[in-house]
Parts: sequence; C-alpha cells; structure tokens
Amino acid sequence: MACRLLALAALLGLAGCSPALDSQLVTRGQEAYVAEGCHACHGRQQEGTVMGPDLRAVSRHWRLDELAAYLADPASHRQQQARLQRLSGRYSTQMPPLATLPEDRRRALAAFLLSR
Repeated sequence: MACRLLALAALLGLAGCSPALDSQLVTRGQEAYVAEGCHACHGRQQEGTVMGPDLRAVSRHWRLDELAAYLADPASHRQQQARLQRLSGRYSTQMPPLATLPEDRRRALAAFLLSR
C-alpha cells in the first residue's frame, strides 16, 4: 500500500525526494566541477561567492534532466524563468553555457550538484 501511495505521489509531483543518483555519475560530476572551473564562481564547497550563487540546495528547484539542459544553455532558461532572472541579477557574472561539454559530462555535473 505504501509503495502505491509513493508512486501516486511521484506521479502527481508530490514526492519530496528525488531518485537516488548513481554514485559513479556523481563522482564524475565532482571531477567535472573542478576541471571546468565551477569553483571559481561557486566556491570549492558550492557555498557561493560574489560571482555565483550557492549551489548546495539546487535539488529544491531542479531535476537531473532539467539541470543538465540548463547547464547547456543558461541564457534561454533565464529568459523563461523569473526566479533565474532575479537570481542572476545578484551576481557579478552570468553563468556561461556549457553546450560544448559532452552531454554525459553535463549530466554527471548535474548529478553531482543535485547530490549536495
């Protein structure tokens, strides 16, 4: 019975938890975070800086596929979402697009950020 309720809640978007992320994907994403220089704007522990926001709670706003798509083209998402417009106005730089990053690496980076 509990499984059916959880499945129904997930279907309706009411579940408060996300599916478990693959640990190898998260590890590859952590490597990408460092290699791509994300820490320069977002901090070594994703705590945020004057250049970029705190990333420790991105799972409140994103799912894996959505975040990976955002990383490829932040500007188009910013134009469509008032929350991102407000957020971007607080920092001295804009999120650069990672469209040239292979999709699997963007997904890994997104998984790492969601695991925090």
